[in-house]
Amino acid sequence: MFKKAVIGGSFDHFHKGHKSFLDYSMSIASFLIVGVTSDEYLRENKEGFMENYETRSGSLSKYLAGKKARFEMVKIKDVYGKTLDPSFDAEVIVVTYETKRGADEINRERLKKGLKKLKIRIA
Repeated sequence: MFKKAVIGGSFDHFHKGHKSFLDYSMSIASFLIVGVTSDEYLRENKEGFMENYETRSGSLSKYLAGKKARFEMVKIKDVYGKTLDPSFDAEVIVVTYETKRGADEINRERLKKGLKKLKIRIA
């Protein structure tokens, strides 16, 4: 079990896939840092109707609180979020097969900055 895991996503139209992803993340870490994409990021990178940040983060917070999860939610404007900050202390990043490429990119940038790679777990 890890002390801190980082996860990220849009969490748009919160559904059972999101719940499964969160449940797995909670099962391997005692604290989650949850990056939720900003509305601006979604407008630039996604097509179609997206719920606003408040709706998406609210659904997520409600679910995590109901599970009595320990978490910090942050608004992210790019794939990196807080992960390139030297004081960032998560040990693992949890991703899906579809988002593993982002975790690999984060680790490449962390190495360039002299930071330790995050372990990667696929939910």
